[in-house]
Amino acid sequence: MPKAKKTKKPTILIADVFAHDPHNNAPFIGGGQKMILKLYELLKKDFDITLMNSQKLFLEKAKELGAKTISLYYPQEKVSEEFGKYIDEIKKYDFFIINNQLALDIHPNTIAWVHADYFSFCTPPEIESWLNFTKSPNVKYIVFVSEPLKDSFLSKSYIPKEKVKVIPNWIEHIEKSPKPYSENFRVAWVGTLKPDKDWQELSQALKGTDIDVDFLGDGEDFVYASVLKESKPNLFGHQNFLGFVADPISYMKEHSSVFVFTSKAKHEAMPLSLVEAMSVGIPCIAYKTDATKYVLGEEGLFYSTKEELKDIIFKLKSDKALYEEKAKYSLERAKLFYKDHVKKLWEEILKNT
Repeated sequence: MPKAKKTKKPTILIADVFAHDPHNNAPFIGGGQKMILKLYELLKKDFDITLMNSQKLFLEKAKELGAKTISLYYPQEKVSEEFGKYIDEIKKYDFFIINNQLALDIHPNTIAWVHADYFSFCTPPEIESWLNFTKSPNVKYIVFVSEPLKDSFLSKSYIPKEKVKVIPNWIEHIEKSPKPYSENFRVAWVGTLKPDKDWQELSQALKGTDIDVDFLGDGEDFVYASVLKESKPNLFGHQNFLGFVADPISYMKEHSSVFVFTSKAKHEAMPLSLVEAMSVGIPCIAYKTDATKYVLGEEGLFYSTKEELKDIIFKLKSDKALYEEKAKYSLERAKLFYKDHVKKLWEEILKNT
């Protein structure tokens, strides 16, 4: 009996190219780049995916996953030139997904995947170029990672509504039960240690207290934070700056009691670390923004000042019933962002493109 022919998988090229960005050499990858790797894992069974990127660390991690890559890791002044050499090759893919604000109108089945509020950090000419790009017939969908991000764009300028979709970022696993209360109470923070992530708000809120805080992440403020702890142990002795942690979810599952999300950055659209912490089944606290309200929901724990943040943390530590209630709430809320649901949303638009 003859063997059945294997059906060829549709091909996807996901591009995330920064022509003039010092992050191409950064020792960390951002949330958007992390989601590209997760999208590869989510869809690789049914699609043949190639990743085009200009960041050294991202390319290394992609190869570790076994992903096919096109490297544009060159000196900043050469990235655009090298990209131009791939135009004809890009057109051979079935789908072209762009992960940043580049207006690349070169493929008949283009999907713009929007992870950040470009209007908050792009120049007016860049914004105008991107808006014109979204109106091209080649752009089939503009996929926003949250409702607040979509609303922000639609309120500021015209984007074809018939192309707009919301597909949230997702989590791979959800614990079966919330994490039980423990006297060994530890607070976790996950992200890149830099000013716009507002990590110092948590540090300042708990300085001089006996609450243990673990900061998981590297970044430009890491050395400063470490020196702060060493030079003022009476104020920051319970604060631990752990640097890059490969698996923060497993770390929180084993060590953490509470998670705090501090970023106030306007470009925060869908805080993945917040969703990941919820999936562990621990109470989660966030600075109140449209994005964090979208993730945590109406019954989430929110603060506006560092005094409020400190008060919430101490209440969770002293009130076991409150702790258990909010841990259970996190786990239930996390189910809205589980991968199986999100995968169906992506497959739906790819099949209709």
